[in-house]
Amino acid sequence: MENGDIGLLRYCFSAAGQKNQKETADWLQKVSDCLQNAGAGKVFMDEKKDEILFRVNHRKASEKKDIIEYRVKIIPGSSQLILVQTNLWENEAQAKKLMCWYAAKRNERLTHDIQYSMNPVQLKGKVILRNGWETELIRRTGEMNRIVMNDREIFEALSRGKVPDCIQNQVRQEYQEYEREIRHGVDI
Repeated sequence: MENGDIGLLRYCFSAAGQKNQKETADWLQKVSDCLQNAGAGKVFMDEKKDEILFRVNHRKASEKKDIIEYRVKIIPGSSQLILVQTNLWENEAQAKKLMCWYAAKRNERLTHDIQYSMNPVQLKGKVILRNGWETELIRRTGEMNRIVMNDREIFEALSRGKVPDCIQNQVRQEYQEYEREIRHGVDI
């Protein structure tokens, strides 16, 4: 490689980066338009972070607890976007391990395209940018709304340090299964 080649490489990488930024900005605008047309509230495009923030009311009544906020981020070069539900519960959760345990249990029953992530516990979904991606984005948002609303009370209680009876019973049952295996000589 010669010194003259370095300038050419620098130009190529710079041009590729600008093209990638332009494509990301175009996709963000398309996603923003799609969300606004679908009725999402307060769609805000953060160009510095290359993401979109928006709100969805779960019910027709606009109580504050029925509003779910999402972030959409384009994954460069992969033709995918990630839909992330922003934290609904307090940041300083009291029962973090139980929240992660419950999220892991829920992940066993959720599809691969929608899963809880840990630390912080939040719901994430993927949408592939191909024909019909708009419908898929709206459908995925609806699925995530349903999941969040079903799990919201449990996560809010855990974040305040109160463990609901259903979680206590599940933990006890799982612990008893481990105890039974240990008593009968089965290695875990």
